[in-house]
Amino acid sequence: DVAELARIARSQGYTDRDLHARLLNAATLGGAHAMGIDVGPDRTGYLAVGALADLAFFDVPPGADAVAELVEAGTGRSAATVIAGEVRHSTTAFETP
Repeated sequence: DVAELARIARSQGYTDRDLHARLLNAATLGGAHAMGIDVGPDRTGYLAVGALADLAFFDVPPGADAVAELVEAGTGRSAATVIAGEVRHSTTAFETP
């Protein structure tokens, strides 16, 4: 739970403004790096034409710090999930007019 990690870091005196970005990076690209799957032709953790991608889209309030919102309250607020190019879940927040 990344939100819990943020609470722990703050309770231990971490006050730098980069906390949310560091935690989001650790939870996503950090995992790929730890498993050694962030390099080579089948690497994960990047977006490019022809690359495989599983994506999650989140509904973040206008004007909010998107990264902070994802870290602190992202659970259960997914607007859409795309797996291997196929939309598997979507809400009306994801639909375009």
